[in-house]
Amino acid sequence: MVAVVAATAKARAVKPRHGFAIGNVGVVKDACGTFGLKIRVIHEPSKKNPNPAYTAVRNYRSDELQLLELLAAEAWSELEDAKQYIS
Repeated sequence: MVAVVAATAKARAVKPRHGFAIGNVGVVKDACGTFGLKIRVIHEPSKKNPNPAYTAVRNYRSDELQLLELLAAEAWSELEDAKQYIS
């Protein structure tokens, strides 16, 4: 997490009140699949966003409330507070 926060801080401000969600790609794909979505999770750093940990989720619809609840409860449920990693 220290490396993730450091890499993120190169592209944007990371403040103590911010947090990082830790997700499992397989669980995210399975959850989206139950709603008929075939998402792609892509390692996608760029010149604009040089963060080597940056990942994009493609072919995702955020208007399905049941899917959002499932993702929040299972796939993205582990959170880390940024404040413990900022000096």
